Amino acid sequence: QIEPDQARMRAISELSVMECYYHNVAKFDQKNAEQFLFWSKDKRFWIEYSGTVRIGVDAAEVKLESIGDDKFKVTIPFGRVLSCTVDSGSLTADSYVVDTDSAAVTADDEVYAFQEAQKQLEANATKNTKLLSDAQLQVKKLLNEYIQNVGSTVGKNYSVTWIRGKIKTAAPHEFSDRAGLLFFDFNERPEDSVTTEISCKMRT
Repeated sequence: QIEPDQARMRAISELSVMECYYHNVAKFDQKNAEQFLFWSKDKRFWIEYSGTVRIGVDAAEVKLESIGDDKFKVTIPFGRVLSCTVDSGSLTADSYVVDTDSAAVTADDEVYAFQEAQKQLEANATKNTKLLSDAQLQVKKLLNEYIQNVGSTVGKNYSVTWIRGKIKTAAPHEFSDRAGLLFFDFNERPEDSVTTEISCKMRT
């Protein structure tokens, strides 16, 4: 007898991915980077970068249970960040803007800023519960379509009880203390930064 299949539902969930494109500006601020006797100079520059975050659910946690005649219970975990990548192609010589009074910026400083930007990109995405919830709802929509299509094939009208998992507390992200690298969320507008831009699309 044909009926909804958990393995098939997990495969659908795995393929349901939201891709979000971030554009952000971060400030690198290292106090007393250069010192000589009573003289000191800070190191300060800005880095503008873009990145891609893929958001979905842990397909292994999608569960299907039969709870009666033509009745099912489906559990869907909360959305999570699947991968996070800063676009190295978005970084050019113009991506680094050095303060006119800054100490000299080295290639190592730029590499460090790039590495921290990757960590912070993931941290910002993990905090965006709206996007994580949207990813979960998209999975729910696709799974409901699958279940109803199976029912239509066998001439049944399935009833589904949906259990939506809640957000899990993420482990704190660790950042280097080499310098103060400040990142601005998309709803903040410091005078010396630009607003983070986010655009997303579903890939199924």
